[in-house]
Amino acid sequence: MTARFTVAVCTRNRSDVLTLCLDALAASLDAVPDGPPVPVIVVDNASTDTTRTTAEASAGRLALRVIGEPRLGLSHARNAALAACETEFLVYLDDDAKPLAGWAAAIADGIERHVPDVFGGPYRPFYLQPKPLWLDDALGSAHLDLTEGRLDGECLSGGNMGWRTDLLRDLGGFSPALGMVGGQLRLGEETQLQKQIYAERPEAHIVFLPAMEMLHLVAPVKMRARYWWRRAWDYGWRLAEIAPDDPIASMPAWRVVAETRLGLPLALRLVARDRQQYPTWRAFSVAYGSRAAILWGALARRWTTPASP
Repeated sequence: MTARFTVAVCTRNRSDVLTLCLDALAASLDAVPDGPPVPVIVVDNASTDTTRTTAEASAGRLALRVIGEPRLGLSHARNAALAACETEFLVYLDDDAKPLAGWAAAIADGIERHVPDVFGGPYRPFYLQPKPLWLDDALGSAHLDLTEGRLDGECLSGGNMGWRTDLLRDLGGFSPALGMVGGQLRLGEETQLQKQIYAERPEAHIVFLPAMEMLHLVAPVKMRARYWWRRAWDYGWRLAEIAPDDPIASMPAWRVVAETRLGLPLALRLVARDRQQYPTWRAFSVAYGSRAAILWGALARRWTTPASP
């Protein structure tokens, strides 16, 4: 008897947080009722620190393989894990995540009960240093409002997500044109695939498992407003590749102006903000600026990219 799923952790130069991830993963896998060991693949994506030795130190607690992927980029690393996977399902876990005790058991139970093609769970933030007052926990959270079962159009986050291995291979894996590359912030590789599934394979089951919960690190770089603006701009810039049917991808300029309320002075918007929802001006500026950055990023891409012949 073999395990039904493999866990893949793709990492680069984050040996400090990788230890936290693998320790929590081992504890979660230990809590699964008796069964075959769950394989764990750590993909070292061209690290220059002690990532490999840090990962190998967990071999005593995990059914672990450490493989290297010299081509820089999260999509390349995820595809390397896909090529190495020998089980029916492959679950991706971010290297700065800490799965909760019931995480692995929720995966095993969800696979058994739902027979999904794609599945994932929620996450909440954790911090290794004090966070600024303006930083809402919601920025480090995802999918807390979803209920268990098959989704209809919603897309799950790639850092806490499982795939039927043969389906992911049939889709061609993750696009190297999308996804993080070293320190370069790029998004959308898992969203693009889910959008493709919804459009081309309506029979597929994309399932949400609320008990498949993890904690996700809010690193110092994410404690700056400009990170969230830049992240939103990048998503808007790549939206035509990620989700070409999204109305934002083709929104006319006049509508973008109206949506971002350019005619209303920023100072007035700050004063009139909902102070319960946005207790500080910076909290409001992140929320407002991120929405505006998506819209303007998508518009800038259309204006600067030649139309296809």
